[in-house]
Amino acid sequence: MAASFTPAAHTKVKRGTNRAVWDRATVYDILDAQLVASIAFGNAGDAAFATPGDDAAAYPTVLPVGYVRDGDSLLFHGKSSSLLQKRLASGTPVCVSIFSLDAIVCAKAAMHHSVNYRAVVVYGRATSVTDADDKRRALDLITDGLTWHGRAAACRPMTDAEIKATLVTRLALEDGNVSCKVRAHPASDDAEDADYPTWAGNVPLRTVSLRPVNAPHNNFGVKPPPQALALKRSGDPPVVTPLRVLAKAELGPGAVSALKHPDTAAMLCWRAVAIVLGAVLAFMLFASGDLQGDLLTQPTEG
Repeated sequence: MAASFTPAAHTKVKRGTNRAVWDRATVYDILDAQLVASIAFGNAGDAAFATPGDDAAAYPTVLPVGYVRDGDSLLFHGKSSSLLQKRLASGTPVCVSIFSLDAIVCAKAAMHHSVNYRAVVVYGRATSVTDADDKRRALDLITDGLTWHGRAAACRPMTDAEIKATLVTRLALEDGNVSCKVRAHPASDDAEDADYPTWAGNVPLRTVSLRPVNAPHNNFGVKPPPQALALKRSGDPPVVTPLRVLAKAELGPGAVSALKHPDTAAMLCWRAVAIVLGAVLAFMLFASGDLQGDLLTQPTEG
């Protein structure tokens, strides 16, 4: 397998060509970091949309769906009655989009604001997974891929009826049907705006898992497994340390700029220390009676 995808006319990046990525490992890393894809397909010729006087068939349909990567292909699943799964299984031409929003990019000028992102688009025709053993394996991969490795084995085994009621489809990742773009840059401003007195920088974003919540019927005192307590997708952007997040929250506007400049950060720290020491000194004086006497002494008659 080649280390890079070969673009075709319809997958070649035409705008922002410097952001095009064809490296297979990078593309797979992006795919592995996400859980949901948007799949678009046309409706022309579909009897379900051929209502007299209704032009619904003229519009494409875009639906979100969970997915996992299995080597050089993507796996999808759903009920056998699902419109999307039936379209995928029938070989309808589709366009699959996977997107990761990694940062809000703030520039000095409003026109130069942007976002950092990683995006993969896949074109093609899916096929149905029909072999019983392949289908079970695919469903186990989907379960583990949407949760964590080993989850499928920990669950009650799937029944034949459940497997029969589920459609599993596969879309190959091949030369000529994969396109990828990545923006991972700071703000870009015009030279004359460099000294404009407003903040410019990136606000990193990431998807995080929160503390697991037990289902109402969770019984026998079963606790969440360690994987659920520390769930993390591979390929995520670098994680900001809790200390850094706390510093931003405490310092408020301009915190990012201060944290990037050690001199400014040090000045803010010393100012905070001085305020605390001043408060402690005032309390000690009041407690000793010196300040208390000055405050409470009242003039008397006579």
